[in-house]
Amino acid sequence: MQLMNPYSGPLKGGTVSEGFGNSFYLKPDVGYGSIRATAGVNGGSNTSPTASVPGPVNLKWVFPDGIEVYDPLFCVG
Repeated sequence: MQLMNPYSGPLKGGTVSEGFGNSFYLKPDVGYGSIRATAGVNGGSNTSPTASVPGPVNLKWVFPDGIEVYDPLFCVG
């Protein structure tokens, strides 16, 4: 992952993040810490889930072809 924008969002979730540097051709399984999120293909964007506490979380993308991408301690809230 080259870039993600925006870098944080509200606890209520719903923040659309994009700008990953490359569009996805396979839809990844996305996790904000232990909470699953939605992801898109071609635009390379995903939507943050509702969080219970503010602060950084580990973001994780797992693609169907086995590639995994991590962004540790990403700020949420």
